[in-house]
Amino acid sequence: MELGGNNGAIIMDDADLDLALNAVLFAAVGTAGQRCTTLRRLFLHSKIYDEFLSRLIERYKHVHVGDPLDPKTLCGPLITQDAVKDFEKGIDAVKKNEHSKIVFGGRVLKDNQFKHGNFVEPTIVVTTSNEPFVHEELFAPVLYVMKFQSFEEVVQMHNSVKHGLSSSLFTKRNDLVFNWLGPLGSDCGIVNVNIGTSGAEIVLCFCLFACLLVYHKQIFAQMSNNIKFENNQREGPLVEKKKLEVAENRVQTLGNNT
Repeated sequence: MELGGNNGAIIMDDADLDLALNAVLFAAVGTAGQRCTTLRRLFLHSKIYDEFLSRLIERYKHVHVGDPLDPKTLCGPLITQDAVKDFEKGIDAVKKNEHSKIVFGGRVLKDNQFKHGNFVEPTIVVTTSNEPFVHEELFAPVLYVMKFQSFEEVVQMHNSVKHGLSSSLFTKRNDLVFNWLGPLGSDCGIVNVNIGTSGAEIVLCFCLFACLLVYHKQIFAQMSNNIKFENNQREGPLVEKKKLEVAENRVQTLGNNT
């Protein structure tokens, strides 16, 4: 179930820019911006702002938009025409804002191979953290880019929105990492360091729970075969029964802890 998230990434002035660039591109454009963990807000330190933004725009120029079954495609279509209309509304709000500027994209793609699909152009918007549309989740490949001066300032900017799901910090400084992961850092449920905001991190617990429910008998049998007893008791029906009981207790304890 997609519950949404206005996810942000912070790029400090000491960050590995090559690493951050690849992570930002995939997190913002992959799945056409339609993941709950999609990157929607990008905070750049003033010292690396111009360089990083220039390089990001250049990378956006080479993004392949089209058939998601094509291995070259990074950005496929939006799911419905209503999603395209939401994209258009979001772009209109940006165009009407005097503090914001579209530096790449912003168009609905309708020509040639795009005329039968819900395709939009991956978009980069230069703006400030106070703009109303920055505080709303637009389920499309639109990235809002903002500038900051200090770590303390950007944490406040990052935490100012209502949606908090996934977040990322790119830095080499251990003190900033500890602050980011601590109670005065990110307010999101998923807090990353030097990786992007999007991925399959949160589905693992659901997979484990499903396995316990659907395949519990197989798990009991497998665990009972793998349990090693410290004593050298002779294998027999009573021992096998005891091993199965131990396995069931372990799985039950695991289920109670998840």
